[in-house]
Amino acid sequence: MKALLLAAMLLPGFLFSQVPFFKVYTDSVQLVNDGRAITADFMQLAQQADTSLHIKPLTILNTTPYLIYWDDSLQTANLPIWQQVIPEQKQFFISLNGGNEADGLRMFGLFFNGFYLPHELSHAIEWNYVVHTHQHKSQGLYMSEYFANTLAIIYWREKGRTAELEACYHFAKKMVSQLPNPVPAGEDKIVYFNSNYGKLSSNPYAYGYYQFSQFVEIYEKKDLPSFDIFLKQFVQ
Repeated sequence: MKALLLAAMLLPGFLFSQVPFFKVYTDSVQLVNDGRAITADFMQLAQQADTSLHIKPLTILNTTPYLIYWDDSLQTANLPIWQQVIPEQKQFFISLNGGNEADGLRMFGLFFNGFYLPHELSHAIEWNYVVHTHQHKSQGLYMSEYFANTLAIIYWREKGRTAELEACYHFAKKMVSQLPNPVPAGEDKIVYFNSNYGKLSSNPYAYGYYQFSQFVEIYEKKDLPSFDIFLKQFVQ
């Protein structure tokens, strides 16, 4: 009986560990199902940290030029699938990897069918606090992205996906080393991002530089708190 009870307690964690993610999906149904499993797990952790949090994001398939994004109005996390990505964006991933299509696909899978889902769900949480409940003041666009990248890294580490995060880190470092820095000389990177978000977000090379730079910076931090503590500190 004790063995059966232990098995039952471990089963949800075991099942979650089998969710592949961090790969290029060809089956849209499997992508959405896996995404929804991760969304449910992420939100359960968030609600354990703050029992007043009651948003219920829905993860859906919706491939657009934004690739992966959070929609405030519909409360949806929108996932892309590779075969529906427009040719120009496919070429973006391939060209950033020296024309190597396999590396371009791997990079897409790691980030856009992987890392960035909790990132977008972090935006959902911030939206709840800032817009819906007015419990928190807006951090500004740059720090909003920093918050989302930080909580996503913390989440995946706590889920044991360190190998996948390390792979993301190596790709991010490579991207930062070859993408041009869009910040004009003498200007503050945060002020420039907040003031020029529309222009930057429409340029994948400029926006990519910012996102990958943040990823590298946060990943290299040695003192990140737990998911629970980080979220509680944010609300305070």
